[in-house]
Amino acid sequence: MPSSTVVGLSSTCFGSTAYHLAVLAARAHHANAVEVACSTGGPLRDLEQVIPRLDLAGLDRLSLRAGHFEAGAELETETILARLAVPVVVRADCVRDRYAWRSCENRLLIANPTHAGRPHALGELLDELFDALPEAGFCLDASAAFAAGGHPLLTALARRYADRLAQINVGSEYASSPSADSTPGDVDLVHAVLSAADLSAPIVVERSADTAWSRKLSQDVVALREIARNPRSRVDGAEPGLPSNSTRN
Repeated sequence: MPSSTVVGLSSTCFGSTAYHLAVLAARAHHANAVEVACSTGGPLRDLEQVIPRLDLAGLDRLSLRAGHFEAGAELETETILARLAVPVVVRADCVRDRYAWRSCENRLLIANPTHAGRPHALGELLDELFDALPEAGFCLDASAAFAAGGHPLLTALARRYADRLAQINVGSEYASSPSADSTPGDVDLVHAVLSAADLSAPIVVERSADTAWSRKLSQDVVALREIARNPRSRVDGAEPGLPSNSTRN
């Protein structure tokens, strides 16, 4: 299956070490990738034994998502993750020692923070990180972006960093938005990102444990796979336009 149709599940549904359940759920929902959520300490070091076993599970793609870690643990975290030789997602606000992450090279995917603050400040932060880490890619957490700024922020991020877009996450705990807009479903959020960026990227779906085995998730995976194949295939909605100065030159 080509990389443009990668749709996977996050292990956050099942707890920090229940990696085998994430693989089983991916197979049950006809997904072909897993994102392993990792934390510092023992569970992080255990990944050096876990990753080779997951590589044998028949997945098309495996990635890691670093959780929150203390500043003193940043170098150790990066050193272990760099050795694993798979894509690593790190939130922008967790990257303090920017040069420590260079050994991850193009496997490092910087994600928008879950609490974005002012859009202008978010753009400055991401630009500074990409200037310091020019090989890094971008992971757009679509649910967090929409919760922070609705469609304008979501589509602005997709357009501005389209040349770096390497993964899209959707369905996180930040999916509930306080904005006046009704919160779109995961499929609509991903469609908005892919349409704005005018390209495709691997998609990772996050779910709570009580919905991780639902039929709705299977339906969403099928719909997301179709959108990944053809981002323009969905014509039942349109996203608001953005001023021209909201995109990178």
